[in-house]
Amino acid sequence: MKIKPFQLGAFGTNSYVIYDTDECYVVDAPDGMERLIGFVRTNRIDLKGILLTHAHFDHIAGLPEMMEAFPGLSIYVSKDDLFLIRDGYRRTVELINYCSPVYLRYFNRDRMPPIEAFTAYDDSIAGFKVIRTPGHTPGSVSLYSEYEGLLFSGDTLFKGSIGRSDLDGDQQELIKSLQVLCQLPDDTFVCPGHGQFTTIGEEKRHNPFL
Repeated sequence: MKIKPFQLGAFGTNSYVIYDTDECYVVDAPDGMERLIGFVRTNRIDLKGILLTHAHFDHIAGLPEMMEAFPGLSIYVSKDDLFLIRDGYRRTVELINYCSPVYLRYFNRDRMPPIEAFTAYDDSIAGFKVIRTPGHTPGSVSLYSEYEGLLFSGDTLFKGSIGRSDLDGDQQELIKSLQVLCQLPDDTFVCPGHGQFTTIGEEKRHNPFL
């Protein structure tokens, strides 16, 4: 398994292409996906689906670009985050207006895929165990491969920090989720939703929030 990281969009959101010789998945879809799309096409990799760690606007705004480039693409999200993308993305627009109204220029809800485009997670997908890590959002998940020693933590755990819980999240749930992640092996390589790579061991030693 190989990983190609991209830092994209107005909020510097990390998106990742997980690939082998002929097929791939993408983790999260911020605005500005052109470079990622170009990478997939140039390398002639069959894109199987998009795995969303959660449904906040800075992780889903690039879905229209992806679905236009790859028609019929499967998109996976936790059922507990579906409230963020129902009813014409009403709640998402409310959050954008609360956090950063200027971001509405990047989030065209008229182009966002309909709810039928999303598929709820099972317990595993694409070789990853789906770990429920609520707190940042109710439906936040982390994707873990024991074989690869690899974790995509979304906005639950960052290098030296943790996710916020004031946008439909829950601080106590976030703490519980972090405790779950801290049970993973110390050498687990962590690919977060923002910022730099890290390991579980490094965060247990140095992250002031753990």
